[in-house]
Amino acid sequence: MCSTSTLDRCAHFTLSHTQQLMETLAEDLLSIPPDIQDHILPRRTLSVAEFLKFPLPPPTPRHTVTDVDLYLSSFHPTVTCTDKILDIPIPPTTVLLNLTKSVKTHDTNSILCPHTSELQEEQRLPLWIVDYWTQISAIQPVQQKWKCAAKNLQELENVEDKEHSGNRKTLSEIRDMLHWIGWAEKINGFPASISTVFLTPYFTKQWLTDEQENQMLHLLEKDVRADISNNYIEVLPTYFTESLTAAYQSPETYPTDPRKAWIRKKGHDLQSNSGILATLANINGNHWVAVVLDFRSAEIHYGDSMGGSIRKKLEDMLMWWTYQHTGRHFTTSYLPISRQKDGYSCGILSWSALATYVLPTQYTLMKTDQLTMERLKMFLVVTKHHISESVVADTEGSEHAFLNTESAESDGEIEILPRDPKKPAHNQCPTTDPEPATALLVEPASPPTLLQSSSSSQGFRKSHVITDYFKRGTQKDVKEYWQRVEEEAAVRKSEEDAMERDYAATKKQKEREMVRERVQKHRAKKKEEDIKNGTRNPDGTKVKRKISEVELVDDSADSMLKRIKGNVAEITRHERHTKEILKQKTKRPQGRKPKPENAARPATYHDWLTPLCWSHISIVAKQVGPRMSSTDIVRVLKQRDPVIFEKLSRSTVDGWIDRSGEVPCWKKEVRLRVESGKGPGHDKGGARGILSAHPEVVETIKSRLLFLRERGSPISLITARATLVSTILHMKPEILEIKFKDGTSFRASDAFMRKFLHSAMAWSLRKGTRVAQKMPKNWEDICEKSFFRKAFIIKENDIPVDLYVNSDQTQVVYAPGNRMTWTPAGTSQVAIVGIEEKRAFTLMVSVCANGTLLPFQAIYVGLTKVSLPAPTATNYDDCIKAGFLFEVSGTKTYWSNQSTMRNFVNKILAPYFDKKKEELGLPSTQKSLWQIDVWSVHRSEEFRSWMRKMHPTIIIDFIPGGCTGVHQPCDVGIQRPLKLSMRRSYHEDIVSEFLTELDNGNPAPALKDALGVVRNRSVRWMWNAYCAVNNVNLVQKAFEGCVAREWNLSYTCLTAYKAREALRNLKTTDPLFWNELNQQTPPLDLPGLDDKVDEDDVPTAEKCDTLLEDVDADDSDIPIETLIMSMSTPGDEVLPPSIGQRANGTLTSLGDAENRDFTEAVPAEALKASADSQGKRIRRPNQQYKEFWKH
Repeated sequence: MCSTSTLDRCAHFTLSHTQQLMETLAEDLLSIPPDIQDHILPRRTLSVAEFLKFPLPPPTPRHTVTDVDLYLSSFHPTVTCTDKILDIPIPPTTVLLNLTKSVKTHDTNSILCPHTSELQEEQRLPLWIVDYWTQISAIQPVQQKWKCAAKNLQELENVEDKEHSGNRKTLSEIRDMLHWIGWAEKINGFPASISTVFLTPYFTKQWLTDEQENQMLHLLEKDVRADISNNYIEVLPTYFTESLTAAYQSPETYPTDPRKAWIRKKGHDLQSNSGILATLANINGNHWVAVVLDFRSAEIHYGDSMGGSIRKKLEDMLMWWTYQHTGRHFTTSYLPISRQKDGYSCGILSWSALATYVLPTQYTLMKTDQLTMERLKMFLVVTKHHISESVVADTEGSEHAFLNTESAESDGEIEILPRDPKKPAHNQCPTTDPEPATALLVEPASPPTLLQSSSSSQGFRKSHVITDYFKRGTQKDVKEYWQRVEEEAAVRKSEEDAMERDYAATKKQKEREMVRERVQKHRAKKKEEDIKNGTRNPDGTKVKRKISEVELVDDSADSMLKRIKGNVAEITRHERHTKEILKQKTKRPQGRKPKPENAARPATYHDWLTPLCWSHISIVAKQVGPRMSSTDIVRVLKQRDPVIFEKLSRSTVDGWIDRSGEVPCWKKEVRLRVESGKGPGHDKGGARGILSAHPEVVETIKSRLLFLRERGSPISLITARATLVSTILHMKPEILEIKFKDGTSFRASDAFMRKFLHSAMAWSLRKGTRVAQKMPKNWEDICEKSFFRKAFIIKENDIPVDLYVNSDQTQVVYAPGNRMTWTPAGTSQVAIVGIEEKRAFTLMVSVCANGTLLPFQAIYVGLTKVSLPAPTATNYDDCIKAGFLFEVSGTKTYWSNQSTMRNFVNKILAPYFDKKKEELGLPSTQKSLWQIDVWSVHRSEEFRSWMRKMHPTIIIDFIPGGCTGVHQPCDVGIQRPLKLSMRRSYHEDIVSEFLTELDNGNPAPALKDALGVVRNRSVRWMWNAYCAVNNVNLVQKAFEGCVAREWNLSYTCLTAYKAREALRNLKTTDPLFWNELNQQTPPLDLPGLDDKVDEDDVPTAEKCDTLLEDVDADDSDIPIETLIMSMSTPGDEVLPPSIGQRANGTLTSLGDAENRDFTEAVPAEALKASADSQGKRIRRPNQQYKEFWKH
């Protein structure tokens, strides 16, 4: 029988056990049943791609019930189907928190859904729905972020499919990566353990946070560690600057605070090793900037993608820290960085600036138009690193990676001993870093022995180090490596210089805008004061002053005064009246009578510098004071004589005054005109062309040209024309639709641009002296001999027309006219971007007498493939398919040499001849004729010997020295359209570039003139030129245009009966030359290697045809078809009336639309001939204006 105490203990035990059972039962009721978890919740092992397909409940409704009591019910649940549960939206987060507490404390058996109207009140859910909703509330945002990322990826894939396929492979890899990474797993391989959801900002336009920035910095640090250079570089995470800020705020504790020991150690190591520290700093919590501390040169490099200068607080902090460890005062300099054009790309651009600085051989600055792809590429790099580290972690996590593994080389067994992960290795660093002063003196610990040989092994396998698997490089390998590094560095330097110029020009423009705003505020304040004083009206206009000096006369009553007032311009320009009188006196009755419409127009310009007018102007200028205010001068002159000086404007007077000195004075040229009594004295009056009605467009064009000039960009006619065209297309495209009386529309011709730059900009063309090629006095004699030599070779060797080829090398500059530039008149020193760089390449052009254009050979300065255009350049694949040959010169010039000439023969010329022989059914021993000039490389014994040995069937014929301009088909008929095509392609690139910048909101677009950029563009120029001159008729006309007396170089003339007869007569007319031909020896007049001919002058900045392209070339607005037509049929008859020829034969525009004296347009329909007039051709202008500037 039990005692009372025993019974009490038993009862207490039973009660407590029952309570535990009840609590366990309640917990089970609140938890999701295990058998349905996988049906309603995504497994944590799902990949992102699978996670995106998993169905989740709808989001929380906007207007929902927040009273928790309305969700609780004491009745049992009626809804248990999981499909219905998935259709119910979850309540707000605040409701879920309160529901979790209320369910445990209240007598609740089910959950109601008052937050949605789709379920009826009697439909009740089980209690575990609260746990389900709580978990879903955390999962839904993750899926939403990945859905947004997947949507952006899909949109980008659609764009790539439509436009180009350059990034399809990368996008495909990213799509595959979504099947590899898990939606709930941690990212491995990085210091911070975060979920993969933090990878979604790489897909969007979100601002990158510390998590993404530290990932990228960790990858950069990994690349730095793998770099073979010996530079000591530290890439630190973003919290370095935060810790440094805390240390800077309490400098007295910095030397002793143990929490700052790691910062002190970094500073000590950087000072000891003359290292470099690279990191990212956050400004105002919303902007990333790049910071590099160079302890070698004592410099702080600061890069801000917004173009700002370093913050004073950040600069002082870095100065303080570096001084603590070096005792030197660092200087601040600019870190090259791409310019940001949005509000979220500062993070990746700042990282790019760091990467480019510390590893210039691996990274280049990111292009702002490719940032979307760059962010996705960064996602790909991060995830690949995560997967590789995950594999390593799985391998290292196993107890034994390899056990009792037998070697194929020996019978010995190698055993890897497991290591307890809880015990540190022998060389593991302590948790607290020691002080730098003592840490560097400690001997490094010996590495742990992980591999031990088994005692049963009968021998030891030879140990290997990593260098055993590499071959030692030769001196040639080392030389080629450093050549490649130098060329890559040169490309980067060109890009960095361009960015520095943009930065400086933008900064100067910003300062100018600030000054303008300050002046505007000052003027507005002064205007308010004038309104208060009564000198201005309330609307801001000045109160008109009464003219007290003279009483105005009513000219309506004075006929003489009325006649003078309406004819002031004619009266001031008396030479026009004198000229007309002399013309009438010498008039003869015979000859064509002038038409009334061709009569001289009334005078527009006034000659204010005549003694009658200038005497008043000079007196008034002294009266208004030493400052010579042009406004006051005009005002007083109109008071003195309102009739004569009615049309005088302030801008005209201001153009006469020289304000460059301390005291204003009349310009020297104005004083000379006054003394001579000739000339109108200014160029600001009268009509100024079609743009005179749009002053805002003119001002914008002028400001952009000035911006390019200040930046140092070469301002050629093409550059200026592209600036003008892009501005008009962006601001007033309707200007290009206006039609003039002759049917032409405005196209901003080169002729118009020259006048615009002279008048509107007051610029002149700065150029070097060109040494023109001098033709021999007896050029006809030696060219005639050259003709008979070709005729003899063709006759004796039965050479068909398909085997007669002419080749010529020409220089192509990356920016036509880049060694000459338009600049303000009177400037003594002109700085031009890239003037010291080899900003040109050599183009080898070859044509056959049958009308075939052979593939081009392009030779670029450099030693490795780094100096060639990138395979991603526009039309690169088209050029390769057509047989183009891109190669480096192997020297420090871009001109051809022995190596490139041999490559041309082996890869272009000889294959062409072999192909034609096969098509014609001729034997391989059939001779062919190759005509080239007498350049020293061509006529050298080394090259001719190589040709005789390697290509004995190719006969070389040299063009007489100094005669390439008249006796070489490529020079006579191919180079002009080819160069015009190049100029038009260059113009199109600039217009497209400027329009893109303007559309992106950049009011002052800069010219992308980095060497790598223009080199890649040259591929498209060559392809366009190849397509333009690949014309059978044009090529054949080029041979026909090489005329000497009655002979030309066409195959028809070379093989004609008349030529054969003259050739036979050489036996008697010129026996010496006849013997020379029959002996088949080189021409007796072939210059020796010591002789100097014009062809030996390798084109340089001072001696090349491209120097005067702005002066001597065909206008870039001339259609190529028109040029080819004019070359095929000489004379003006084939040219449109709006195009004419200069004295040197080049074409220029003559349309009224390009005349700066015409401003009036005509109706949309073209003018028709009147009934009584002769049938004049109706000129119908082109209706489309948007594409005229394209090639």
